[in-house]
Amino acid sequence: MAEDEGPDLSLAGLSVTEVYSGEKKLPRGASRIVYTQDLLLSFEANLKKCDSRTPKIARNPVIIATLKGEYALSYRFVNSECRLLRKILNKHGFLEAPDESTTWNLLFSGTHVKPDVFTTLNYYQKINHFPQTTNLTRKDRLLSSLKRMRRAHGEGPFGFFPMTFAVPQELKELQSEMAKEARKLDARRASSADAVEVPWILKPIGLSRGRGIRLIRDAKTISKEDEPCIVSRYIANPLLIDGYKFDLRIYVAMTSVEPLRLYVYNDGLVRFATEKYDMNPESFSNSFMHLTNYSINKKNENYEFNENAEKSDSGSKWSFQAFLQHLVSQGKDADTFVYRMHDVIVKTIISVEQRVRGAQNMYVPFRHNCYELFGFDILVDVELRPWVLEVNLSPAMTCDTPLDLKIKNGLMCDLLNMVRMEAYNADSPMPESRLNTFISTVDDDGDDSSSVVVAGPRARCRQSAPADNASTKRAAEQSQRELEETMYRETEAEFARRGNWSRVYPMSDSDRYDRFFEGQRPLNA
Repeated sequence: MAEDEGPDLSLAGLSVTEVYSGEKKLPRGASRIVYTQDLLLSFEANLKKCDSRTPKIARNPVIIATLKGEYALSYRFVNSECRLLRKILNKHGFLEAPDESTTWNLLFSGTHVKPDVFTTLNYYQKINHFPQTTNLTRKDRLLSSLKRMRRAHGEGPFGFFPMTFAVPQELKELQSEMAKEARKLDARRASSADAVEVPWILKPIGLSRGRGIRLIRDAKTISKEDEPCIVSRYIANPLLIDGYKFDLRIYVAMTSVEPLRLYVYNDGLVRFATEKYDMNPESFSNSFMHLTNYSINKKNENYEFNENAEKSDSGSKWSFQAFLQHLVSQGKDADTFVYRMHDVIVKTIISVEQRVRGAQNMYVPFRHNCYELFGFDILVDVELRPWVLEVNLSPAMTCDTPLDLKIKNGLMCDLLNMVRMEAYNADSPMPESRLNTFISTVDDDGDDSSSVVVAGPRARCRQSAPADNASTKRAAEQSQRELEETMYRETEAEFARRGNWSRVYPMSDSDRYDRFFEGQRPLNA
């Protein structure tokens, strides 16, 4: 069997025992891969290469055999071509389902998913998005969420994003602030010839990969007719390595929203600019100096591709672990930086939690249907302060170098293991434990309530019991306790499957985040 055409039959982590071909009970040309695990599939990160060519699709059916039966597993890609994921799934016995199929096991979408797609999910199906996470991954909506949190809780806990304006809505406010900064600069220049001009950075809302980003010095260069964008005060004191600016691509997984469970992958990417940093105004138009986007800098003749994954601190792209080792070598406190970084990531996601949670309870039939991988872009300043620049939807899994493949193959396989990919067919009996059922005696305002929220595979309803019905209230409280115990067991089982992911929420000290939620979250404990 060709390398790109079907399951890898020697994956140590799968406990594969036998492979049969051409048996009478199987479709012609089919193969069977046997797992000794009980329905739970395991993914092993052992790809040797993932080049730019689209992998060949396994055309012959593959039967997944487990202790409880045989299953034919399939996936679909929508608005995406993630070659790495396709190759991983093909090598582990999955087949690509036709476009008209509705019985796939995994759907991977490169864009946000409409509510009607969520409402039709079956219990065995997984999709790589939660509803309403556009509030996190669209620049203007993320800005709105973080500004709302800053107004409610102050600059202290939510000072990790620079002063930013949404244009055209806040164009007048931006122009006023830029004029005020220009007057301050003139005053500094009057007393010192070394006064440094700090520009602003403009980012179009609807573009990615660095397209349309530019540094600006004068608000007159912006008009209401321009494409919607955000304009931020440029962070002028970035930490440099060998004179070059860089940012971090940190991978964050949300595996559940109620209860909230967040993980950060222990490795990521450090992306360097390809011209040495300089704050001379004449350099502000130099994208190779001030922007760190890989899509931009790979076009520079100075870009150095990393050719050896084991040397992860060379070239124009490093591993995050190599960056932490660099901090230690410079006498800096890497552990404190990681703690700060995790903190701003958790707060950023909490800023949209209410909307995502409400949408899930409205549209998603089963609590295990959704998971999501985000790409956080974080800038580090000279004081080792992490700044959230933006959050990326479906971060690129392109593997242009051995370092990319090592990190992204590992994180994708560990993610699939953590979110619990199970062997199910469309005609398998539905386990009741999968229902997205939340029973609570406390409403979002913290008041006692006897309302019971019931979620089924296709609809939800709210059933109200008389407030003075003591037996009904006791039954609801008992159901709540049972639900909390179930969630606790699931949380611990997921933690045991985490691989190289670190859980950042919940943690032993997570109660420090309680005040940032819009209401009590008893299941988060």
